[in-house]
Amino acid sequence: MNRLQVSLYPASMRTVNGIKWGYINANGHLIISPRYERAYDFQCNGLAIVQFQEKYGIINLQGRYVVPPKYDSIDPFSEHRAIVIDEEGFHVMDEQGNILTSKAYSFISSYQEGRAIAAIELKGIERYGYLDLQGREVIPLQYQNASDFKEGKAVIQMENEKYALIDLEGRILQTYPYIFVGSLGEGLLAFQAEENGKYGFIDLKGNIIISPQYTWVQPFIEGRSIVNMGEDYIDKYGLIDKNGHFVLLPIYDDMYLLKNQRIAIGKAMDPQKPYLGKKYGVSDVNGHIFTGFWYTQISPYHHGLASASDGNSTFFINDKGMPVYNLPIVEGAGELVFKGDIIQGDVDYRIFYMNQRGIGILLELLMECLHRFS
Repeated sequence: MNRLQVSLYPASMRTVNGIKWGYINANGHLIISPRYERAYDFQCNGLAIVQFQEKYGIINLQGRYVVPPKYDSIDPFSEHRAIVIDEEGFHVMDEQGNILTSKAYSFISSYQEGRAIAAIELKGIERYGYLDLQGREVIPLQYQNASDFKEGKAVIQMENEKYALIDLEGRILQTYPYIFVGSLGEGLLAFQAEENGKYGFIDLKGNIIISPQYTWVQPFIEGRSIVNMGEDYIDKYGLIDKNGHFVLLPIYDDMYLLKNQRIAIGKAMDPQKPYLGKKYGVSDVNGHIFTGFWYTQISPYHHGLASASDGNSTFFINDKGMPVYNLPIVEGAGELVFKGDIIQGDVDYRIFYMNQRGIGILLELLMECLHRFS
């Protein structure tokens, strides 16, 4: 199926039957009438997941069911495949609605690099393996644990509790004599040398590159890993390079990736009461801090912009973390996201749409709803 430029957007409205969801276009015209209990974004394959009478199905851009609403859950498509759940368990579905798996599983992950992790329960014990895009068990379900494929490789835990690195066909490339080995990230693997020990990093051959010294780590992305040096329930997040050198010192109460080589760094509003929340600033992956701790929320960057809130309003920020004043600023806390040429707001638990000048496009929609469904 060709990838599509989708220009329909889910919108909720009040009808005589309560709150229902339908779809509008970029001009606010109602294209698919409000009939669903929940409606989700159209994906680039021209399909959207909807909920009707407490079950999930899939519709096309004309509002016709490709998959009738009969599943307990449907995950978004990944690599042209969706994972669906019914009373029997997990299944793999293609974009035409065909079930590809020959039996139900107790778990199936989204596809990565043509492989999905699958699990089945045997004598009360979960065993993991991998399915190919046709839903076949291309790597037998024999492992105690398994991770997603990255760069054609995945880490698995074998029956003897040893960890190993396998390729896409299940061939063992390397085994590791460690109590824990984590997911692959840019050629390095997190590991623990002893039970309840600290984390470090090894290369694919098992050589120790960064000695165990962290209480928590993330896989490397963009040449950096977020690590925690905190003890006794006190977090101290920092950012390291592949040599283990700190790019951002471990002095932060929170830290997360924003994409676009940007990092959100967080400090507790009240250091004595960190549970009251945090304020965030923006840094790059080289340790340049662009802002103060101004924001209560920052979303990942997309095309050079990120959504941020200061607790009172929500707006876009540029790659230096500064507000973009020629784009909408909305009262309330939440998130703004570009959907093609329009902006979707999810602020104070309300979903709405506007153009880049901040003018709402739902007035015409509301008038149509009053006319059609009153």
